[in-house]
Formats: sequence, structure tokens, C-alpha cells
Amino acid sequence: MRQLPVRVVKVGGSLFDFEGLVPALREWIDTQSPATHILIAGGGPFTDVVRQIDDRFSIGSVNSHWMCVRLLDCTTRMMVLLLPEADLVTRFEELEIYCQYNEGRIVAFSCEQFLQQLDPQAKEEQLPQDWSVTTDSIAARLSSAIDADELVLLKSCDPIPLANAPQLALAGYTDDHFGSVAAGLDLRWVNLRSGEEWWI
Repeated sequence: MRQLPVRVVKVGGSLFDFEGLVPALREWIDTQSPATHILIAGGGPFTDVVRQIDDRFSIGSVNSHWMCVRLLDCTTRMMVLLLPEADLVTRFEELEIYCQYNEGRIVAFSCEQFLQQLDPQAKEEQLPQDWSVTTDSIAARLSSAIDADELVLLKSCDPIPLANAPQLALAGYTDDHFGSVAAGLDLRWVNLRSGEEWWI
């Protein structure tokens, strides 16, 4: 039985060039209500390179998708180097244990095993293996899988005022699939550069 809420936090790749990322992220976590924080690192410039290669050489959307997923392991490990108080977790089963018994911890979760083995078994439709899915939708799917109490998107920009998840996707503020996979989740958007936040 959980004693603390679980909060999934997608750390946008656009924040990787933000000099104040580490102190801003620490301050944000410290000011939140007590919870187990699960960090999902975005791909940022790492996955941008894959997109450029696919555009130039047509390596295919499925190949590109899984190359990007594997690069997310690098950005997750980078997150742990930047935030040493975070525990690196690579398996969903271990993440479930953290949610139940290691409450209040900060976890940096590498999602490849979850996407390869667990997502195909989910009651929801499997996430597409193409450019319509980024860590926005991955974080949303993980939130559903672990019954998270909240999903927070840490971004570099403000959202559309009064927008819901489908509207954010249609306007290009999230990936194309986010509107459907985030349905029913308690969702918050934070511009980490400014500190402003919105409940979606």
C-alpha cells in the first residue's frame, strides 16, 4: 500500500541547454508536496540527430524510433550524473518496487525495457513506433501503467492558455499521440525556465 503519491516528471530535452537546469530542477522538486518522483528524460539534441539522419537517408520510422529509445538511456544516465540524488532504474518491475516501498525517492527511469516488453501487453493500444511518439507520450503511458497520481511536463515554453491535452498535441506543443494517451491523467505543465506552471 502506497503511503505517498507517485509523480511522473518528464524533463524536456529542450532544457538540456538551460544553464540553470540542475538548480531549477532541484528547487522545483523540493517545493512539491511529498511524493516519489519518477523522472523521464527527453531526447533533446541526441534524438534530433536521428531525425536528421532519417530525413537524409530514410532509415525508417521504426528503426528511428528504437534508436531514439536507446538514446534515452543515455539522457537518463546523464540526468543521474547531473542529479546524483536520483536512483537509476532500468526495469519496470524495480520501478514498481520503488513506488511501493522506497517512497519519497527520486528515480531516473530508463524506459527501453518497459517499451519493449510491457507496453505491448498493456490493455491500451501499443504506442506507435514512429515519430508521432516522443517522451511526452512515453511518460503518459508510464503514468497509466504505474497508476501515477500526477504527470508533470517540464518544458522550456508556456502552453496554450486553457488548452487540454488534445489541443496541446494539435498545436504541436506535445507529440501527435499525446492527446489520446494522456486522457484521464492529472496533468501539469511547468515552464522550468520561468517557474510558471499550469494545470491542464
